[in-house]
Amino acid sequence: MECPGRWQLPLFMLAAVVVSPLPFIIGAFGYSYLGTVIAADVILLYGVALSRSAPARASTVIRYGMLVVLLAYVVGGI
Repeated sequence: MECPGRWQLPLFMLAAVVVSPLPFIIGAFGYSYLGTVIAADVILLYGVALSRSAPARASTVIRYGMLVVLLAYVVGGI
């Protein structure tokens, strides 16, 4: 039986990538946020791509992506 996390991780990461530009779109943050969140989205998508072949490496990459997302909020708030 397949682990439910095999399909949940890509689903939730893709949802996060889709909604991540919303603060920029509604005007809450500026271009600095958008640039940083795009970098974070690329890292998260790379982690999702790795999730099937190298789950341990994917976990590390996704953690770094989430760190960059937090940085995007800090940069956007400045």
